[in-house]
Amino acid sequence: MCVKAGLGVPPFSPQAVDSLRKFVPVSGTMIGNPLDAWQMFYKYSDEEATLKDVLRIVSEESEVHAIIVQFDVIKFMLNMWKDEFEKYFAGVAERLLEGCRYARDRKRKPVFLSMFLDPYLDADPERKYTLAFKDRCESEGFPVFPALRDAVRTVGRIYDYTQMKQRKGPRAG
Repeated sequence: MCVKAGLGVPPFSPQAVDSLRKFVPVSGTMIGNPLDAWQMFYKYSDEEATLKDVLRIVSEESEVHAIIVQFDVIKFMLNMWKDEFEKYFAGVAERLLEGCRYARDRKRKPVFLSMFLDPYLDADPERKYTLAFKDRCESEGFPVFPALRDAVRTVGRIYDYTQMKQRKGPRAG
């Protein structure tokens, strides 16, 4: 999707890959760009590496200029954690937002989130928690898109716009 949107997807540096390999499980993941580290979405305690650590490492990469996080695991978390969902999800949400704030505020890289929400789930807990987390992300200044494709297209358009502005240069006068 990124390539189709005119975006480069640079490989992570060997140092970043080594750092990620220290805590991202090898099985079922892809440690590269794009990064598929879905197991990290279930880490909620500061006693272990979390999404906060993943986002810090990725945002340190000089060739990474924007970060898109696809967050579509609430349904699975509800099934896995059942009555403990709110307790554990609070930790996951806070760690994810800490990492997003670090990338945006400390490394000056825009962060975009994609959260799939089935429009037919009116009263479902998945809908309730997804909407609440979406609102929280947006209240902290992070744009949230209903589909990954929409987030990628937006980043692509922002890139196109900045490239056009750079070619055009400042106005005289």
